[in-house]
Amino acid sequence: MLASEAMTSRVKKIRCAVKGMLLALVFELITMRLHEGAKYHTAGRPPTTRKPLRKQPTGLCAVIDPDGFRPNVGIVIIKHDGTVFWAHRVNNDGWQFPQGGMHSDETPVEAMYRELREETGLREDHVELLGSTPGWLRYRLPRRYQRQDSKPLCIGQKQVWFLVGLQTDDSALELNRSDNPEFREYRWVDFWYPADHVISFKRKVYRRALEMLEPMTVKVKNLRSATA
Repeated sequence: MLASEAMTSRVKKIRCAVKGMLLALVFELITMRLHEGAKYHTAGRPPTTRKPLRKQPTGLCAVIDPDGFRPNVGIVIIKHDGTVFWAHRVNNDGWQFPQGGMHSDETPVEAMYRELREETGLREDHVELLGSTPGWLRYRLPRRYQRQDSKPLCIGQKQVWFLVGLQTDDSALELNRSDNPEFREYRWVDFWYPADHVISFKRKVYRRALEMLEPMTVKVKNLRSATA
């Protein structure tokens, strides 16, 4: 009996390990697909095989990877003058960029446009995708923000960050578009300002993301002529 139970336990552990490896592989493939789409987009051609935007069905959730990180997207919205969108969260005193978890059937690009719409009211045609960070950037949640009773335990976020240029004026912004808005107010700030003013445990990943996106801001000059 003991030998049988030990064998069953070993089989379960092997299955969990294999499942974890498969999930990690899936998310790496998603990242490769993201950058292939971004390449075509910036070249003026439509991304290949991108599904139309849609409201996600209730209960469709993000997957926690084997290391405890939740796939997530972050969005830096930049205006023609080089300032970026900086928003005040509804439920606390924190200010941050728009961000949100990926659903299990989304690519990072699809998740980015959905979160953009839900949190700011901006549609895909209101912005131009200027670039994104390569691969995942990670940050850990302080223990007090971790939900210890949830399984699997989420210990942090792994993110792909996007730089999008605003192609319209502020009238397109709708912070109260959803039933549960993320932000209550916003302002436009210097590109580097958020790296020093976001909540402390996100500062390192914000600075890394901005450092990677900063070379792409040269494309902002094209926004100036489009919105002038």
